[in-house]
Amino acid sequence: MSSQTDDLKIMEFIKKLGGYASGNLLTLIAGLLSFPIFTRMLSTSDYGVMSLINLTSSLCITFCKGGLQHALIREWDDNKEHERIIVSTALFGSAIITGVILFILGSITIFITYYSNSWMYAIYFCIICGLTTTEVIKSIFYNKIRATQDTLWYNIITVFSKYGQITFAVLFMILYSNTAVGLFSGFIVISITIVILLFYRNRKHISLAAFDCHKFRTMLAFGFPLIFYELNNMLLTFVDRYFIGIFQGVATVGAYSAAYNMTFYIQNLLVSSVSLTLYPMVVEKLKKENSDAYRQFMRESLLWFCLVSSAVVLGFAALGKDVFLLSATVKYAEATVVITPVICGSFFYGVFIVSSSELFVQNNTKAMALIMTIAALINLALDILLIPRMKLLGAAYATLIPEIFLAVVGLWKMGVMKDKELLVRIIHYCVPGIIMYTALVFFGGRTAWSSIMIRVFIGITLWICTVLLTNKLVRNQLILWINLRKIN
Repeated sequence: MSSQTDDLKIMEFIKKLGGYASGNLLTLIAGLLSFPIFTRMLSTSDYGVMSLINLTSSLCITFCKGGLQHALIREWDDNKEHERIIVSTALFGSAIITGVILFILGSITIFITYYSNSWMYAIYFCIICGLTTTEVIKSIFYNKIRATQDTLWYNIITVFSKYGQITFAVLFMILYSNTAVGLFSGFIVISITIVILLFYRNRKHISLAAFDCHKFRTMLAFGFPLIFYELNNMLLTFVDRYFIGIFQGVATVGAYSAAYNMTFYIQNLLVSSVSLTLYPMVVEKLKKENSDAYRQFMRESLLWFCLVSSAVVLGFAALGKDVFLLSATVKYAEATVVITPVICGSFFYGVFIVSSSELFVQNNTKAMALIMTIAALINLALDILLIPRMKLLGAAYATLIPEIFLAVVGLWKMGVMKDKELLVRIIHYCVPGIIMYTALVFFGGRTAWSSIMIRVFIGITLWICTVLLTNKLVRNQLILWINLRKIN
């Protein structure tokens, strides 16, 4: 009976993971469609400016959220009045923090604008204000949707937001300004539309009178260390652009950002889908079941992540260079060297996200922040050491090595290092992806969309056959799914 219950839990995890992954896949497609458009419409310098504005606004958003979006999930309960207090406290609390942060940034911008005698900094500040304010509000509402595990609505709103941003960005670049300013103007317009829609849909959960100062302090105490977790995560992911700009120039930043952004879409498909699914489910299971049950669930989730993500990551590592050259054109060709190390790093980062989820549910956010701080410091040191010597490849390795460190720490925290059987199972689950990668690299092919599509089909077919032949658990889950479909 216990085994059947565990199978149903895993089936539930796979179902919800598939739901989020389908939405992220549509977002991925949007990103891949927009990628050749933006790289062609923007110069490499403008693409570099876009990347730096994105990074700066992301850093502001990290501070402005105050970690309250994570606390919302941790504090969530199926009580209507409690839900209203939690959402209102997170929303208005983050609004207070946002006001303070943007005031400080505005003061700095006035100083820089005055002494540089350039109004472009003021324009960039207005863009950052618009992006920061709307993204903070969206983050609170998105995590409220995550807490309720309303996968369909989450996918609808995120997919609409992504495709709307692309559409309006292109329109503004054509009609207003064929620069990063025009692109971000389109982004902000659609973000404001999304915010209005979210406010209307959640109007019953929003009340200034429901703002609870005591609850705000409690949520901030939980979420505050996660500011540094997110901040260091941002540094780990994007700070190399600043160093590339210093050592190589803004045009090289544009080339590196183009390659990194394409691989980042793949990472978002994997890591975001897992974190969106896993954290709310683990919190729910911790409240309803004992600690051994949710730890076993986490281990099984890690195995399934390794099975699927190893295939996606290694498949993209084999085909990514050709996809990038066809999408971005040869003017970004120097950045192809970063694709394999960056996409492999996303696998290790995903392993850390899954294996460290126990720290989240145990309120040990300080440990999460400390681990990510160490990884960010390693990244900073390696950026300074490797970028002047190895250029773009050095930046890629400077990100990959800390992500391997995170994966090792996460597995150690989970107890995998002491459990040889689980470690062997993890490797076993990665074998089909390794076989597929070897075959794709060995047979090769032309840099053409027709050749890529044929190789994708061959790779998927080979991976599925290998999984079914070598993995008994997958076969059992497939049989269970078929039987449940017959019953329903």
